[in-house]
Amino acid sequence: MLGTEPALIDEYVRNGIARLQFWHILDHADTSVQASAAAECAGEQGAFWRMHDALFENQNDLWGGDVQTHVVLATNLGLDAEAFRLCMETGKKQQRAREIDNQVKAAGVRIRPSFDVNGQRIQGSPPLDQWRELLDGVLNG
Repeated sequence: MLGTEPALIDEYVRNGIARLQFWHILDHADTSVQASAAAECAGEQGAFWRMHDALFENQNDLWGGDVQTHVVLATNLGLDAEAFRLCMETGKKQQRAREIDNQVKAAGVRIRPSFDVNGQRIQGSPPLDQWRELLDGVLNG
């Protein structure tokens, strides 16, 4: 999705045609919980999507990683490392990620990535032209 996501954001999200919303799916035990919390904590500093991308790009470094692993990523993104660390240590964002995961699973979503486009579930990551066709069809239909 990282290949098509920037184009979709430029063409549909930035101009208000569509909304991109992220729902945590915790399919790798504590590693997923901590990564989700890191994205949420970065979001408090306006950097959810930048952390999301950094986590994806550095996912091999996250296995068994502790809070410091995520603090390093936050620091590399120019975030306030101490505020980020405090956020991670409260456990509130980890709990939020678990709650979202429970909601998503209750809705029947089991595969990443999964998308909801006006009630139509898309699983996997279609190429950009298929996304355009789908979104334009919804918008013009």
